[in-house]
Amino acid sequence: MSREIKFRAMMAEPHARHEGDWVFLNGVGHDHWVSNNGTYRGQLKDETLGEYTGLKDGKNYDGVEIYAGSRIRKHIKDNKRTETIEVTWLDCQCGFNISKGSNHWYEVIGNIHEETKNE
Repeated sequence: MSREIKFRAMMAEPHARHEGDWVFLNGVGHDHWVSNNGTYRGQLKDETLGEYTGLKDGKNYDGVEIYAGSRIRKHIKDNKRTETIEVTWLDCQCGFNISKGSNHWYEVIGNIHEETKNE
């Protein structure tokens, strides 16, 4: 299975046009970042950099993109229960701690870098 390789991060510079905003990245260089809208200069908050998992939330996996650092609610169909998960990369599995399945679906409820609502 192949997936699109892309990232997101928050801007760090206090007077940057996107300060505190999420930017979505196709690549990161030494002093710039590349988004769908072009190449920009600006400091990113390294601790907020998250890779796209290749999955989206929703019952049909067609909703919001899920990134490392996302806080999601896993809905399990059979017993109608939910659990909250922070999406992380697992070196031991060479993959993320979530996967697509027929018995569950995900709902993005926030991320580890901002306050999560309705938890």
